[in-house]
Amino acid sequence: MEGQKQEPATLVLRVEGPMALEIQHGSDVILQRVNRFFGWNAVGRLALRQAPLARRNAPKTAAVPDAGAVAEVAKSLSAVEDEDLRAALARLGASIKRN
Repeated sequence: MEGQKQEPATLVLRVEGPMALEIQHGSDVILQRVNRFFGWNAVGRLALRQAPLARRNAPKTAAVPDAGAVAEVAKSLSAVEDEDLRAALARLGASIKRN
C-alpha cells in the first residue's frame, strides 16, 4: 500500500472496572507515549473493555542448593576474602552446577 496514507489503529485495553476511569482519564498520555515509542502516529484512539484480568500464578521459590554441593564449590573460592561474598558465590555456583 505504498503511497497511501496509513490510518491510526485503535488500541484495545482490557481493564478491571475500577481502573477504567483512571485509564480513560490518562488516555491522552497513553496515546502519546505509545506513539512516541513507535515513532509515528500508530495509535489514534483507545477502546476499553471491562473484564477481569487473568491472574498469574505466584512465582515458584528457588530450591536451596544441596549443602554438599555448596561446600564443594566453596573449596574453589579460597581466593575470595569476603566471607559473605564467598558464601553467596558458592550457593550460586552450586545452583548453576545443579541445572
